[in-house]
Amino acid sequence: MSRRLNKEILQRTYEENEDAFNSPEFSKALERFNELRAELDNAAETKLTYLAFDEVEDGRAGVKAAATSELPNEGVIEREKREWKAILEPFVEKGDTWLSAPWLVTEFYAYRRLIEAIGYYDKSNPATYLFDPFAVAKKAGLESSVNSAENMLEKIVKLPHTKEDKFKFVVCHLVRRVLNRLLP
Repeated sequence: MSRRLNKEILQRTYEENEDAFNSPEFSKALERFNELRAELDNAAETKLTYLAFDEVEDGRAGVKAAATSELPNEGVIEREKREWKAILEPFVEKGDTWLSAPWLVTEFYAYRRLIEAIGYYDKSNPATYLFDPFAVAKKAGLESSVNSAENMLEKIVKLPHTKEDKFKFVVCHLVRRVLNRLLP
């Protein structure tokens, strides 16, 4: 798990964003990113920790989460903090490492730690605030799926006429609009 995350996913993330990561505006983010990678290099010994939440610089400060009957006025940050604490508590309190905690927990934890390292929610740094480290990979995935989408559209158009024709038309129209925006 740690080898795949660090040597494949985080390495590819670095390579795809190398210019941004090596810019002066990303210096703290790159330092935290490298600290995360160092943890993964020593995953058998590195204990899981609670996530850090900077409510002063977090761009979500003051945003209310979807209301629940238990907590109708809870903010987004408070909810995320509470949820992550509940997820991590058994493993942090037991002293679990990246490798001794359940795989799914550490997988989600790793991606959340990446967002934390980059400063995704840090509104004090415009370069890192809402910076998507996977934008290059997402765009490549979309572009590589154009042929599949076009083939699907051809099949949808050839479906027999039914009372769902209006739905078929809307789907085709929306997919074509998305493809036209992706490909100049």
